[in-house]
Amino acid sequence: VTMESLLYILGLQKAAKIAEYLDRKEQSALLMQRAEQVQEAVRTFCTGKDGMLQDGPGIEEYSQHTQVFAVLTDTVAGEQAKENLRKTILYKEKYSQCSVAMVYYLFRALEKTGMYELTESYWNIWQRMIDKYTTTCDEVQERSECHAWGALILYELPSVILGIRPSAPGYEKMEVKPVPGYLKSARGQVITPKGMVNVEWYRENKEIHIKLETSEGKVEKEMLDNVTANVFWKQCREDGTLKTLTEYSTSADKEHIGIADGSSCDGESYMYYIVTPFEGDEIPEGYIVKE
Repeated sequence: VTMESLLYILGLQKAAKIAEYLDRKEQSALLMQRAEQVQEAVRTFCTGKDGMLQDGPGIEEYSQHTQVFAVLTDTVAGEQAKENLRKTILYKEKYSQCSVAMVYYLFRALEKTGMYELTESYWNIWQRMIDKYTTTCDEVQERSECHAWGALILYELPSVILGIRPSAPGYEKMEVKPVPGYLKSARGQVITPKGMVNVEWYRENKEIHIKLETSEGKVEKEMLDNVTANVFWKQCREDGTLKTLTEYSTSADKEHIGIADGSSCDGESYMYYIVTPFEGDEIPEGYIVKE
């Protein structure tokens, strides 16, 4: 009952957002009011020991699924939500686990709570498929060898690990916001309606350094706050990229610099967008200012 109630809450919340977008504010308010009423009922009748949500009112059974959707619907929030979710991962034998079909929601809950590093033990789902020489993604063990639910990895790798997501319809704008989790670095290519995007990042202490290459589209600079120009220049010199770049542009207030090779630099889009100016006013050797 609890799981179904949480799904109902999630549906109401999403419907309220749609109504708000369509400027149906009264309908949106009514949907949110109903969602909050169900949330209160779940908290009142389904909260068990240590603040975890029971699988049903007064039933001392607990599952990962219930804790996941409690997080996604904000029925349980803050440190309590994180602790509930963490328990289902650290003590898997005690809690019914999300199968391939539900791992998408588990990963979203971990991303939301800032605990994405705990996805590490679940990536063996796809390693098992490789070990069995399957050429498609299965559902659960041997039940189905070609199932859409099992293809979560096709979303997770480009959109979350590499961090390439649209921030405007049709990829007119995109954001680059990797979620490292337990990884120290990653690189790959993501195909978009605007062409191929190459992204490479690595962690250094608490900073994420990102190297991005794209022929079209723009990167929202606020999404690249941890990329320093100094690190970029160093990478370019080390990997030889510096020799292929011939032009660069810097905004008047030096909030960002854009780098491009001569063929793709059109004054609107650049192969690289690097946030924060390089130190000093000296133009790097070998570059020309694009007027």
